[in-house]
Amino acid sequence: MKLKTMSAALLLTLPFWACAKDVTIIYTNDLHAHVEPYKVPWKADGKRDIGGWRISRRW
Repeated sequence: MKLKTMSAALLLTLPFWACAKDVTIIYTNDLHAHVEPYKVPWKADGKRDIGGWRISRRW
């Protein structure tokens, strides 16, 4: 009887232990297999890094 009561109490309190968590999904479609970022003259006057997996870590 005590085991049933303890089991019921445990099962009834399980939903209260659940916590909401934020999940961020970063969709990286158009990287073109560039591992390192690069500069191109026609984007941002060639001063800003474009693309690459390393720059995606900033998210």
